[in-house]
Amino acid sequence: MPIATPLVCAGCDASVLDYYAPAFQAFGLHPSSGGGGGSAPDTPPDPSPLRPGEAVGAELASGDLSLAAIGTLTHVDGNRVYAFGHPMAGLGPIEVPMTRADVVVTLASSMGSFKLANTTSPVGAIVEDRLTAIVGQIGKKAAILPMKVRVTSSGGEREFKYDVVRDRTWTPVIAALTTANSMVRSTEFDAAATVAIKARIVLDGHPEVRYEDLYSGTSPSQPVHIQAANDVGSLIGLLCNNPFEETVVRSAETQIEILPPSQVASLTSVHAARGEVRAGEPFRVSAVLSPFRGRDRIVSFDVTLPEDTPPGEVQIFVGGGSAMDTLDRRVIERQASQAKDLDDLLRLVSRQRKSHTLFLRVLRRAPSAIVRSDLMPELPLSVFSVFNNPRLSADSSVLLEAPILEIGRDLDLVATGGRRISVKVK
Repeated sequence: MPIATPLVCAGCDASVLDYYAPAFQAFGLHPSSGGGGGSAPDTPPDPSPLRPGEAVGAELASGDLSLAAIGTLTHVDGNRVYAFGHPMAGLGPIEVPMTRADVVVTLASSMGSFKLANTTSPVGAIVEDRLTAIVGQIGKKAAILPMKVRVTSSGGEREFKYDVVRDRTWTPVIAALTTANSMVRSTEFDAAATVAIKARIVLDGHPEVRYEDLYSGTSPSQPVHIQAANDVGSLIGLLCNNPFEETVVRSAETQIEILPPSQVASLTSVHAARGEVRAGEPFRVSAVLSPFRGRDRIVSFDVTLPEDTPPGEVQIFVGGGSAMDTLDRRVIERQASQAKDLDDLLRLVSRQRKSHTLFLRVLRRAPSAIVRSDLMPELPLSVFSVFNNPRLSADSSVLLEAPILEIGRDLDLVATGGRRISVKVK
């Protein structure tokens, strides 16, 4: 059986660590709470020599949370060192800060012994994670991703700062873990709370990425801090693992506002003022929202179809941001698969709908296509037939329904669910 590498986490809530533990365990790391220490961001490397038998740490995160794999130094060869005697995660070439470590106690157990340790001063960087050892380079400074999480609530504001390893495997997971942990460590936090989140990610050579949404939790199986944190981690993961180029995420900053609990409402019904309408003439569509433990609310849309809308039946879909994304899942997947570069992918990310917005969309049956991630609605049949030929249109996908218009209405709560009705155009 492969030896599990102890992953010592200090400053992390036990429930948050338990949730993300399987992501580390899949790579042979055994997370445990305890230990402490960790180096400050600008601490210079310790110049004293390393000796075989000492403990060293691979520091995946530092700052207001410390996350480090701990092992024993085996051999020193000039400015290169060999440690652990087994892989950390078997990732090959890596770049992880290497620190000294003090083992406080080793707890023996037939179920699996583990160490409590403190990471101390930096000594270099781990550059290889191989079958028989990890390899470190003394004096080398590993590149890190600075992360800042600011949590605001009725009790004030608290800011958390982290330095996270730059790695396509670990960065998304640790970004999610630190975001969730920041919320839980705020005294006013409630797992059933509503949180407003704004994320800003700075990239080298590309426009910065901004993300904003509202989250609400009513189920213990889906606490709100996990929902929000996973979306932040997924966004960073999309950037780190994009298929177009090696992306350098320069920094990440997240602002979180904790709001009163359970500001969530489900869409229960939709109706139009008239069953038959004329193009160019306004009519009203009303949606009924049922808030969690609250009174029903009516949200109305004034809809005017384009004057060139042909006679016939049209579909009206009303739903929250998640319902709209579900409706568009096939379109979104095709657009993402046909993106031509990272900037194209970033434009798709910026179009993501917010969960606190209620949307109304009017659709009709009409030949359409997605060409190089761009939606081309209501195509002439001659053009549509070209895109429908797989030998001539490898970068296109065809659709049989086209959107006519879309209206969004921002709310002060999270809207869930969707409803579809039809009206006849004279």
